[in-house]
Amino acid sequence: MTTDAVSLKIGVASWTIANASSIQERRQLEDEERRMEDEYDR
Repeated sequence: MTTDAVSLKIGVASWTIANASSIQERRQLEDEERRMEDEYDR
């Protein structure tokens, strides 16, 4: 995956988190985002 694709994915995830209605939903999305970042760091 290119850096641009990763940045885009993380950007979309961040936007989704910012607009998540429930706290539970937001937590789930934040966990997902953390996983994506971890995969990219490896």
